[in-house]
Parts: sequence; C-alpha cells; structure tokens
Amino acid sequence: MNSSVQSQLKTLLLVDDEPTNLHAMKQILQNDYRLLFALNAINAIEISKEQKPDMILLDVMLPDMSGFEVCAILKQNPRTAKIPVIFVTSMSDFVDEARGFEVGAVDYITKPVNPSIVKARVATHLSLVLAEQLEESRLQIIQRLGRAAEFKDNETGLHVIRMSHYSKLLALAAGFTKQAAENLLNAAPMHDVGKIGIPDKILLKSSALTEAEWVIMRRHPAIGAEIMGDHDSPLLQDACTISLTHHEKWDGSGYPNKLKGEEIPLIGRIVAIADVFDALTTTRPYKKAWSVEDAISYLQREAGKHFDPELIPLFVGILPAIIEVKERWAEEKAVSLKKPPEKEPDLQLLLERSNSELEAFAYIVSHDLQEPLRGIRNFTQFIHDGATEQLAPQQLRWFDTVMSLTERMSCQIDTLLQYSRAAQQPLMVQTVDLNELVSSVLNDLSVLIKKTNTQIEIPRLLPAVNCDPIRSVVVFENLITNAIIYNEQPEKSVEIGYRESDMPIFFVRDNGIGIAEKFQEVIFDIFRRLHNRDEYGGGMGAGLTIARKHIQRQGGRMWLESIPSQGSTFHFTLNPEP
Repeated sequence: MNSSVQSQLKTLLLVDDEPTNLHAMKQILQNDYRLLFALNAINAIEISKEQKPDMILLDVMLPDMSGFEVCAILKQNPRTAKIPVIFVTSMSDFVDEARGFEVGAVDYITKPVNPSIVKARVATHLSLVLAEQLEESRLQIIQRLGRAAEFKDNETGLHVIRMSHYSKLLALAAGFTKQAAENLLNAAPMHDVGKIGIPDKILLKSSALTEAEWVIMRRHPAIGAEIMGDHDSPLLQDACTISLTHHEKWDGSGYPNKLKGEEIPLIGRIVAIADVFDALTTTRPYKKAWSVEDAISYLQREAGKHFDPELIPLFVGILPAIIEVKERWAEEKAVSLKKPPEKEPDLQLLLERSNSELEAFAYIVSHDLQEPLRGIRNFTQFIHDGATEQLAPQQLRWFDTVMSLTERMSCQIDTLLQYSRAAQQPLMVQTVDLNELVSSVLNDLSVLIKKTNTQIEIPRLLPAVNCDPIRSVVVFENLITNAIIYNEQPEKSVEIGYRESDMPIFFVRDNGIGIAEKFQEVIFDIFRRLHNRDEYGGGMGAGLTIARKHIQRQGGRMWLESIPSQGSTFHFTLNPEP
C-alpha cells in the first residue's frame, strides 16, 4: 500500500508482549488500517502521546504494568483521554471486565481472536467516535451561529451565555433530566439566529420601529427555524423549536404563530423567561438596566399573560443561582474600561462592527468547521466501504445517516459563507459588456439548460454598464438557475432582457410555477423556502437573498412580479458608485 493511501487510513495501536499475537492481529487489520505496535506498557504510553492513534487494542497482561494501569494513565492525559481502548485478552472473568470498563475501556475481545469479530468491533467503535465528532461539530455550529446573531444585534455575546445558563437552571427546576437540561443549555444560544436575515437598518435602529418594520422583525423566529432545518439530532431539534417559539406568549398574543398556553413547547416557554429576564437586567443602547427586583416583579405581573404561570415561581425559587450566573458573566467584565456613552451610538460604527464580526465568523466557519466535517464524511465513507461485509444493515444505515447529515451541514455552512461574502467582498466596478457576461453564465449552465431542454431568449443586445462583474455573475447565475429549476412546463423558456428608464432595468423572466403575491417579498428572506426540502432539486433557500445582497451592494434594487402557474419576472437595477 503506497504512503498516500496509508496516510488516509485510521491508525490503530496494537499492544501485546507476545510478537505472535501482534502478527495475528496484523494479518487481520493491515489492509484496512495503519498499524503501530508496542511490546510493553511504557512504549504504548509514549506512542499514544506522540502519534495519538485513533484506537488502541491493548493486552491486559503486560510485563511492566497491567493494561488496566495503562488505560487509566491514558485517560488522565487530555491528549490521549478520548482515544477508545479495546482490551484484547484471554482473561474472561467478570471482575476483570468490570475493572476494564471502570478505567475507561469501551470493549473486550477474547483470545483466540475471531477475525470477523475483531473487524466488526473496531469498525463499530470508530463509527461511534465519528458520531461524537459530528455532534461536537453541530454544537460548534450552534454556538458560533448564535454568537454571530448576537453581533448583528448589538450584543457582546455574554447575553447568550447568561440566558442559556438561566434556561438550564429553570429546566432542572421544572424536572428536566440532566441530559435534557444540557441539550437546552447548548441549543438556547440559537434563539435569535434568525436575526441574521433581518436588515441592519431595522436591527440596529435606535428609535422605535414602525409597524412595517415590526412585520419584518417578527419574521426572525421563522428564519431561525429555516436555518436550523429538519434534523434527527435532538440538539438541533431543540434549537429549531426554541428559535420558532420563544416569542410566543401564554395568552396567545405572541408571534409568529400566536400559540397559546401549553401549545407552546416547554423549552420555548423556558427560554422566553430567561431571554426577557436577561434583556431587562442588562443595559441596551435604548434603555438602562433594570434591577433584579424590578425584573422579577415584571415577570410575576406577566405570569399567565406573557409567561407560563407555573414556571415563574420556579424561576423565583432559583434566584440565588440565577444571580450567581448574572454576576459571573456580567457585562462590566467584558471590557477593562467602561465609560458611559456621551452621545447616541454611531449607526455607521455599529454596522462596521457587525460586518467585521460577520467576516470573522465566515472565516471561522470556512476554515475551522468545514475541514473537520470533510474529515468526518471522508472517514465515514472509508469505514463504510471497507467494513460493509462485517456490518449489520442497521449499522450501515447509521453510516448513511452520518454522511447525509454532514453533507447537509456542509451545504448550510457554504450558504452562510456566501451570504456573508456578499456583504464583505470589495466592490470592483468596471465597464462590463453584459452580453459577454451573460454568455459566460449560460455556458457554465449549459449542462442544466440542455438536460431540461430550456429555451433561452435574449431578444436584443444588452448594454454595457458599470458594475462589479463577479457580483453580477452571481446574480444572473442564481436568477437563471431558479427560472429553470422552478418550472414544471414541458417547454421551459427563460427570457433575459432590459427596458429603458432613468437607468436600464434588467429582468429575467420565466414561464415557471410562479409565486403568490403574499410570498413575493418574503421569498428574499434568507433560508426561506416555499417548498419542501426535496422538491425542485433541494437547495438551502438563500440564492435570492444572496442575489439581492449583491444588487444592493452595487447601489441597485431587486423586485419581483409573478403570477402563480404562469411565471415570474425578477427585475433589478445596477447603479454602483464609481
């Protein structure tokens, strides 16, 4: 096996003082894994620290110390603590097995070994490690998306920490198990992630919002639920539920769905209390912090109206623990020198800070999260392909689920990255012949156009305009692709053109499924899909959001005219500053 293939294999450390036993294990595993060997405990510990193998197969009876002692030492070292250990031994006494599990082993294999059992046990426990890594990646995404949403909303990030811990404490008081409360702690930071899709001019407005602006603001729970999507993970399910329901009120006057009483999921009711309490007791650009006493009085007055009347007494009962959390992550500790503002916050500075933090977030997503996700997907595929004959059908389905979830998460990260870049990348304005630009786009989409037998029409030559060619390519690609995909006609047609006005108004027109009038504005919300995930080729529901963002960055605007079952026309202008 060449070195490049070897480097992609999972690494196993085999530890036994009998060379014949090592040779037997080598014959079983060498084709599927990169193997390391140790004849004694000291060498095993040193190799584990230096090489950090993916799994250790460890004999119990070693000359210098027992395998139990080796395992205990490895579990005490943070570098080696997470490496799964399987004991390989002729000892089968129940007491010995119990001791092995107590020191941290994950399984036993009894000598003489059965090759099929060895392969199946190793593959199964490596798949469990991959599942844990996937869950850690999910948790990182949740935490960092929640952090990004806070930066969009003038927060330091301490808000999500405090309200998450308040939520956990209240959940425990309400009878949640420790695991369920821990899930809530990790899911609660996503409660306002939908604010990523709310325009900055509304989100950062220091004065009262108009009714029209409130209509847009009230979309953020649904946007957040769309971002989370439909997942099997309990953590992501909780995050989706919290995002969608934490603004509902006990008396049915909340939003977005006016749920009432116990129609509101319990985790949504818990987060509503935690979120409001923290909002009241911290300083915001538009208000001073309330005292804890005043905040508690407000919660009690609103019991049975805004809040679950049974949860408020529980919250009051854990107030000492709540105050401890509040003091531990106090806003004053977030900065070394804090002076009262002398004037209203500068909106431009707030926007610049928000954009800067989003750029940093995009960098984290692309570099820190994509790589481990690719690794999980690749290694899962490798184990799936290499151990198909040894795995049961249920285990194979688990592998398929892991690969499907990582692919979906990767698509979500890519989409968020594209959305962030739409606002961040420099504007490069030049005179562009749109005929050449559109021709290039159509060439890139030629396979899709040919496969769907779509007729492309450009009735007259397009003008040369000042624009950013990279951004404009993205706009045309998104609009033309949507025009083809969202079309059930046997003879699909897409027309690309413009009409004269104070400035040219460009359009992409199709004869597709069309969009009802009530959806013609919300269709531009990020992650807003009007159809099921698997219809019309899937997609993340962000293409039009990204396209409009690119148009807005070039000083233009985009709007829609559509008739259901007859087709849609997307209009846009380009007016970038030179």
